Amino acid sequence: MIYESNKMKTQLETILNTVHDGIIATDEMRQISVFNPIAEKLLHVQAQNALHSPIDKINQKFLKIFKKKKKKK
Repeated sequence: MIYESNKMKTQLETILNTVHDGIIATDEMRQISVFNPIAEKLLHVQAQNALHSPIDKINQKFLKIFKKKKKKK
């Protein structure tokens, strides 16, 4: 049973670290629990600084970046 759990965890980590989309997930308290490398690149925030932070903190950062990019068009 533990082997299967570790295998699944490894598979999920591999997916999160190789997918070409930014992935952010939160827990029931709206604290960030998953923040993959592409999310780091897109939002210019390191995962270690984002994890366990309120998602609203990242939403504000995203909105600032989105508005800047929209103005450039």
